[in-house]
Amino acid sequence: MYADPSRKLYRALGMDVENLGKTPSNETKRSYLTMGALSNIAMSLWRGPIKNPSLIGKNGNISQLGGEFIFGPGSVCSFASRMRHTEDHTEVSELAKEAGIEI
Repeated sequence: MYADPSRKLYRALGMDVENLGKTPSNETKRSYLTMGALSNIAMSLWRGPIKNPSLIGKNGNISQLGGEFIFGPGSVCSFASRMRHTEDHTEVSELAKEAGIEI
C-alpha cells in the first residue's frame, strides 16, 4: 500500500476518475461487498469519527478512486486495475493470481 498526499503518482498512474457511483446494474457486485449500503455507512461512521473523533476532517477526497498495481522486478508493471466506481476493487483471489501467489 502507498499513500500519495500530493496525488502526483496517482495522476501519473492514470487514476483520474472521481465519483461516488456504486456497481452499475449491468455488473455483478464484488464478493467482498457483504453488507448493504446502510450497514456499510453505519460501520464506517463507527470506525471513523464516532470511535476516533480526532479523525474528523482528515478523510481526504471521498470521491477519489484508487486501484491495484503489481510492480516488479524493477519498474515493470505486470498488472494494473483502476477503479471505475466505489465498489470496483480487484478481487483478492484475482490479485494474488496476477502476483503469482497461490491462495
